[in-house]
Amino acid sequence: MAKSDGNNGAGYIVNNHFSNKCPEGTFRNCDGWYVSHPDHPIVIGGCGVYVDEKNVQLPYLRLAGLNYLQVAKWPVVLDFFADKAYQPIKKSETRYSVVAIYPGSDAFGSALARSAKCVGVYVDRADTRDGNESNCFRFRNGIGKGEQTFSLEKGEKGKVLIALGTMSDLSDVVRFAEEIADAGGKVTGIVCVVNDTFPLATECSLPGKKAVPIFSVLSPEIPKYRQDAPQVADAVRTGNIILNPYEADAWNELLKSMKKSRKKKE
Repeated sequence: MAKSDGNNGAGYIVNNHFSNKCPEGTFRNCDGWYVSHPDHPIVIGGCGVYVDEKNVQLPYLRLAGLNYLQVAKWPVVLDFFADKAYQPIKKSETRYSVVAIYPGSDAFGSALARSAKCVGVYVDRADTRDGNESNCFRFRNGIGKGEQTFSLEKGEKGKVLIALGTMSDLSDVVRFAEEIADAGGKVTGIVCVVNDTFPLATECSLPGKKAVPIFSVLSPEIPKYRQDAPQVADAVRTGNIILNPYEADAWNELLKSMKKSRKKKE
């Protein structure tokens, strides 16, 4: 793996054969792309649930995964991915004046807002157990004439891009868009580093509105399996499952297993 330049991560950016900066190579170089070994697989969850024959909810499993947090810690790498995400938006007819940053994606949302030269609105998840909370999200800034209204120039209605590091659950994004609409904004597009939907979603239908485009840098289409599927059955039987791969220790365990399998091949 390349050494980083100081602590900004510039040394992790990979060029392809044409000397162009390569998003996939960079993501892999940051140890953000895990692929299980076919002989002794560790399967990972975190990609939705299904209901089995006994009416029990079980997580889907996969043999690979992308971890956006591995690139989010390097400022230069993050700016590179934000710029890559912005390029197709710039070429499209999508109009926007605000970037609404999905909770947990502050670094990418800020970088995207800089690339797009617009305002970034930061958001927290609300505690729905609190009887005073009726919404799932709370906007931290962008307060206008109403308590939850985006701050814009007088008479301008907010056209909003939703920014998130990884998109895997469209239902969460739709709920977020609904609350943006309640706050006075109109979602015109969704932007992410990793589009982790399967099958791949390239647009998102919002209630009462036409579908909006999804702009992504990486969209790998990683299959997900039920736990009784032959592709993962042996790993399930031996207990080689990590349900939350995005915890730091769990991801490190996955990387160790992948590096061991590389050495065996050599």
